[in-house]
Amino acid sequence: MIPYRAKTPLEHVPITSIALIVISGMCFLLAPSLAPFGLASAPFQNASLAQLFVNCLLLWVFGGAVENRLGPVKLLLIYLLAGFAGGVSSHGLALGLGVEPKPLGAIGGVLGCMGAFIYLFPFARIKIFPSLGLLRAATGDSESAGDWQGIWVALYSLVVTLIVSGITLQQGIQGALVPLGGLAGATLGALMPLLFREDRESEEASEAESIRSEVRGDYAILSTHELEALLEHDPNNPELVFTYCRKAMSSAISSSESSAQSVNYSNIREIFVKRAQVLIGSEEPDAVARMALNLASEPGAIPAPVLLRLASRLESLGDYALAEQLYQRVFLYDPRGRDGELALMRKARLQEQGSADKSAAVALYIELIQRFPNGLQTTYAHDALRRLGVAAPAVTAQSTPTAAPTPTTTDSIPTSAAAHGLRSLGG
Repeated sequence: MIPYRAKTPLEHVPITSIALIVISGMCFLLAPSLAPFGLASAPFQNASLAQLFVNCLLLWVFGGAVENRLGPVKLLLIYLLAGFAGGVSSHGLALGLGVEPKPLGAIGGVLGCMGAFIYLFPFARIKIFPSLGLLRAATGDSESAGDWQGIWVALYSLVVTLIVSGITLQQGIQGALVPLGGLAGATLGALMPLLFREDRESEEASEAESIRSEVRGDYAILSTHELEALLEHDPNNPELVFTYCRKAMSSAISSSESSAQSVNYSNIREIFVKRAQVLIGSEEPDAVARMALNLASEPGAIPAPVLLRLASRLESLGDYALAEQLYQRVFLYDPRGRDGELALMRKARLQEQGSADKSAAVALYIELIQRFPNGLQTTYAHDALRRLGVAAPAVTAQSTPTAAPTPTTTDSIPTSAAAHGLRSLGG
């Protein structure tokens, strides 16, 4: 029975895990040349070709998942420290048993990755081949025919690794105990994610990831409950946040239609606003904009700065139609405030740049001057009318009272859009 894939979707190619596998193979071929380095080369020392194969396989299965969760640097740190710990422990155990000591630390590095995996993904499942279902009776798990829970695979792999290592050392029963020093690496590996303050994946999140792993990581196949479980561990994933909001909106609409009640978007708005910065930077800003327009059904539902930033992103990508809709929504809900002034100027600017007929832009610039005679964007409007060959309207030189901008509930977006970088584009 060979474990070959953890049912935790890989968001990125595990470059570090692959590099460690390649380095281990090269070190095995160059083993005689590494002898002078002693314990310094322990994390890459294997007793035999069989042990090398087992260690590389387990590094691929467990190391890849850990790397995708913690990143390449932390995975490398876990492997090296666990490898040194395993090498030193095996060396000391060999001396204590009176057998020839060898710096076999690769088993410690691999077991360290395995320990980190068990800590991070206590409920994750791993695919095995062939699918014999040998643990079905022992665990009462009807799904254990083709995959096992990670803890069972870890125990099985540990036994196999120790047996293979003991046999290949050819030093009798005492020699077979030497690889037990690698358990020091497993212990260290399990503790390091705790030191990194990494959260453990819940059972609900593991079940969702298991489902997603079978469809090439597609979030759309999951339910809103499953997506919520994943959000607890990965709240800054744009695709995950957007998929959750879209699914939740669809569910809310369906529920309201079946019960003849109005759609309740309150929880969805809260997630949208809280993760606005993540959504604005997503690869589907047009879809995010349409969602924002649906959620911004009343003043303050979606803070104006969020809508302005999203509109600015769309404008930079050339999607002027959606950007103009967002600017119009901000102006509609804040016609006398600074955010409304900025939105009106941006809308006029889009009309000037994107339409052959400049009359609409002229009308908007004139409206801006009349509404905000002493506003922050008035100078830009005067310059624009002069550029278009139109005389600016005469207005009374008095201050126009402006409403305070709508407060936001997100820490990542400033309260006033005119204060977070968009203002400079207006003049």
